[in-house]
Amino acid sequence: MLEGIKSYLKPKRFVLKTGNHDDRLGIYLMTKAAEIFDLPQVQYQNLLELDRLKVRYVPEGRPLTAGKLFLLHGHEFARGITSPVNPARGVFLKGHDCAIVAHSHVSSSHTETTFAGRSISTWSVGCLCQLHPEYARLNKWNHGFGILRTKKGAEDAWEFSNYRIVKGKVRPA
Repeated sequence: MLEGIKSYLKPKRFVLKTGNHDDRLGIYLMTKAAEIFDLPQVQYQNLLELDRLKVRYVPEGRPLTAGKLFLLHGHEFARGITSPVNPARGVFLKGHDCAIVAHSHVSSSHTETTFAGRSISTWSVGCLCQLHPEYARLNKWNHGFGILRTKKGAEDAWEFSNYRIVKGKVRPA
């Protein structure tokens, strides 16, 4: 899948930031096969051949930014990002800064303007996984992804496009 995404988008840089589900392999190995936990062959980035694909790997729980834009998985927050409105607003209420988050598996956006006229936008992106897995049959998830375009050397020069995938068609979120 990573090769397909890279081939289609042809990004200048490709970053993989892991989330809570990506940690499952390490947790499993620590509890069931601790003897091989540290072997290079079973490390997440090696299994996915990220070096060969020239994909930058950012392990779980580490903050990632593009200039002044925060790129989060979402499980970094101790009590989650739930919100009575949508996940993007939940991120806004937690951080009061521009951010993109993925953990909720739902596409949403929230924008507010400060008294000084600064526009703060937050987004949550959909998922590329099964929508109704055994452990979460009833949910409001949607397929989706986002594309972030940045300009080198400019902290605020970025553009984010959020997309949903509905019945195999890509549509703006």
